[in-house]
Amino acid sequence: MINFSIIRMVKNFKIPIPAYLNRSQCNVIGVDWSAIADNILYPVAKQHTVDVGIYVAKFIDFLATAGNLDISTLHLSGHSLGAHVMGIAGKNAENGLVGRITGMDPAGPLFTLEEVNERLAVGDASFVDIIHTCAGLYGFKDPLGDVDFYPNGGLPGQPGCGITAGVCSHSRAWQFFVESINSDQFLAVPCGSYDGFTNRTCDNEPKVPMGEPAYSSARGTYYLYTGEEPPYALG
Repeated sequence: MINFSIIRMVKNFKIPIPAYLNRSQCNVIGVDWSAIADNILYPVAKQHTVDVGIYVAKFIDFLATAGNLDISTLHLSGHSLGAHVMGIAGKNAENGLVGRITGMDPAGPLFTLEEVNERLAVGDASFVDIIHTCAGLYGFKDPLGDVDFYPNGGLPGQPGCGITAGVCSHSRAWQFFVESINSDQFLAVPCGSYDGFTNRTCDNEPKVPMGEPAYSSARGTYYLYTGEEPPYALG
């Protein structure tokens, strides 16, 4: 498996690599686009997500043609704007359909449901899974994938974030995902709403792990609770 892992802040994008290498023999490629993504003007960074995504798609095609890579084995993952970059990459890869894309709290500002060609969407890979942790503020609120996970309701004010609720909550998505690479204990249940989940009306539904071990057959909206500090998974 080759995993493209994009974390918007350059100091964080390498964090998933040791977790993957501790888990199994695999190839992990990090894409450092911090020169663009760290622009203090968010609209400028957002405007270039399509360009960066197309560039990544060309690299995927190079691996497929020059390295005989089966891109159905690829798992692309990205955080915030990086999630949309991965969606664009999946849309534009010309040597087949990417196996999986994980979007970690895909960026919400300046993106719309209607502009499918500019964001991560169902169909960009054989399986698209999303983790929402700052929905409606920094992250996209609506479901975008085959399966969408909303830990703690997916809203700002994630447990343990305190007064830095926005930035901290937005970062929780990739923190949960990195932990999940070597843990299957982020267990979520399908439910029609967060209220239904908190009222325990969905307790009898079969649980599905969130993050790396998510089932490719999972569909719909899932909810779960997490802890305030690592390890975040509560089982």
